[in-house]
Order: sequence, then C-alpha cells, then structure tokens
Amino acid sequence: MSSCAICEATNGNGLAVCPSCASEFTDRLAWLDRIGLPALQAVAYRQVNLDRSSTRVARTTADSQPPIDETALDLYREVEQWLQHLGGRIGLTPIGWDRDGQPVSVHDWAWLIPHLIGWSGRVWKLPDIADWARQLTRLYERVSAMSEPRTERRLIGVCPTCLPETRTPILADPDTQYAVCPACGTFLTLRDVRAAYLTSAGVLHITRTQSGAAKWVQRNLGVRIHPRDLKNARQQGKIHPRHIEGRYWEWDLTDLLAVANRKQAREEENQ
Repeated sequence: MSSCAICEATNGNGLAVCPSCASEFTDRLAWLDRIGLPALQAVAYRQVNLDRSSTRVARTTADSQPPIDETALDLYREVEQWLQHLGGRIGLTPIGWDRDGQPVSVHDWAWLIPHLIGWSGRVWKLPDIADWARQLTRLYERVSAMSEPRTERRLIGVCPTCLPETRTPILADPDTQYAVCPACGTFLTLRDVRAAYLTSAGVLHITRTQSGAAKWVQRNLGVRIHPRDLKNARQQGKIHPRHIEGRYWEWDLTDLLAVANRKQAREEENQ
C-alpha cells in the first residue's frame, strides 16, 4: 500500500496518484478545454459581457472601453503557458526551452489538453505532481471566477487564511458548498466562511420563526434544512434558542451552523 502523491490518502492501486485525484485533475483539464478557456478568450476580446448587474453596464458602448480585457488576456496566456510547461515536462514534442532552461511544449492549449489527458500516466509519475495539482486548482478557480456571469455568484465572506494581512473576497454560486481561495489556494468550506463573516460583522443572533430560521440558513449558509430539523435539535437539547414571543425565537448563529453541519454531514454519508 502506498500514499497518493496529491492527497496523501492510502492508495491501493499501485500508482502514484489515487483514482479520485486523477479524475479531478483530468476533469479540470477537460473543463478548461471545453468551457473555461473558450469562455475566457471571449471575455478577453469582449465578445461577451458577463456583468449583468445593471442595464447601464450592459448598454456601455464599445467606444467607451478598450477592445481587449487585459486582465482576462493575461490569465488566458498564463494558463496556456502553464499547459506548455506541463507538456514539456512529460515530453510532448516538439519542445523548446524557456529563459530558465525548462522544457516547454510549443503547441497551443487546444492541442495540449487532449494530449495531456491521453498521456496522463506520465503526469502522475512527475515527482512534483502535488505542486502541479495545486497550481491547476488555482488556475481552474481563477478562470471560473472570470468566465462565469457575475450575477450567478455572490459574496460568501473573506478567506480566513489570508487574514489579517489581506481580505480576499470569496465568491461562489448559491448552491456551492466548497471553494478554493484564488489568492492563497486554501480549500474552504463555504458555510464556515459565511458564518465567520457574519460573526465578524456583528451578526451573533437572529430573531426568526422556526421556518424563517430554516430559510435564513439555506440563504446564508447554503444548506437546505427543514424547520423540523431545528425543532428536533431544540427538543433534543442540541441547540438553545431563546423564546421571544409567539412563534418567534432568538437563534444563536453557532447553533444554526451546528445544525447545518450535521445535516450536510448526513447527506454526504448517504451519497
């Protein structure tokens, strides 16, 4: 038995990388090929407008902005260069050399990605495959953030790892449970990030009915719970909301987070 070179879990298949990490790596390459890089290229050359937050922005004329989005174009080139370096490391010819003397495949990303997937067995044998996997994760998240419509993502909070030096905003789709910080690469559980963000903003308690509290958890922590989940937890003594009046209770944020975590854990076990 050996350990996976990426996640360090016990790996019984005799290979350097476990099936889960291998699948994740190739899936992200395939996403860049089919969706990410074509979309990013369209953003870079302003063939699409992803900022649909206001009609004023949507109606901005071409004359009022540069014909190229330099930030998107820089990321597009960075991803392609990363793919070329990975291709060079596993010997996808023809090969050139960068200024540091490292091998670089001269093909573009459209040729490279299918061949990297096809020759992935060579990729798994790289002694620094864990570094390549982390780099791919960061590029995947950055491309996703820049190539998806802005209105589909919302502010969850700030990265706790980057604090206190930097307040890196964490954006995600409403139904997303996990994300990777685009700045430091830390894997984040979004409901914990959201809870910490609300606490730092002074939101320690909310006053809601049982049904209202369940809706608040889904909207703010991204976990779908039923009012009876809160009722059961209260009756079992797992949480201790303070009764205000009628159907209204004062709910502690840490209690709601605990209920959400237990519900999410049960759902993941049943998958």
